[in-house]
Amino acid sequence: MKPRAAITSCLLVMTPLSAWANEPDLDLVVVYSQPDAQSAKMTGTTARYTKQFRIGLAYLSEEKLDLSKLCLSAYSPDGKRFPLAAIDAKLTEGHLRTPDVVKGRASFDADDPSVYSAVIVKAAKCGAVAENHSDSVTPKHE
Repeated sequence: MKPRAAITSCLLVMTPLSAWANEPDLDLVVVYSQPDAQSAKMTGTTARYTKQFRIGLAYLSEEKLDLSKLCLSAYSPDGKRFPLAAIDAKLTEGHLRTPDVVKGRASFDADDPSVYSAVIVKAAKCGAVAENHSDSVTPKHE
């Protein structure tokens, strides 16, 4: 094998490993969420319903967390997922390290009032939520 081909082969094999190593460990991501407001908007005959949460993000690792790699979704007690409609930029930009907590607001919406039943916000790796629309979580009641 020629040296150039060997280097190219090594780079191709190493790329997925390095990309994986930079992924956030979701078991160490803490999402504090507190319902803040709910609203509805009517445009012509189309209604949109929105629920807003105050969000706090923490990362329980000595490694830094790239906030751009996290995506948030809200969930109802029965596991229905509501997509992100708007988010404060500070929750999506930069890096987070222990013991820091970054705070902001995030809104989730639906075409019916069921979004008002959302009680918890979950973090996922960006792309994972889009790949798995049935992604759900059942909040534990303590």
